[in-house]
Amino acid sequence: AEPRPQVPLGACVTTFARPDTVEQYYNASLGANTTVQKTTRLATFPKYLMVHLRKFYLSQNWTPMKLDAAVVPPSNGDLIDLSELSASGPQPGEKLMPEVADAPSSA
Repeated sequence: AEPRPQVPLGACVTTFARPDTVEQYYNASLGANTTVQKTTRLATFPKYLMVHLRKFYLSQNWTPMKLDAAVVPPSNGDLIDLSELSASGPQPGEKLMPEVADAPSSA
């Protein structure tokens, strides 16, 4: 049997911090679906941060599949650098989404 791949928890944080492309996002100000980039950041950090590891992905036929990998936490009291998750307000060239009512239903 092959050993399970090991992924450092810090690498998971880095992957989580990357921008994600969302296709067919309904933009109320345009009144249409569009493609957007979503980035998740934290405005403040709690004393303790609970992390839920999502070790599943969707296969090509939309079947949930489990990733068989061990996520390795830091050892010897090392800390994980979460600075890449720190929010710093709107970025240059970034357009904020307007606060509007919910998107129309598709009924």
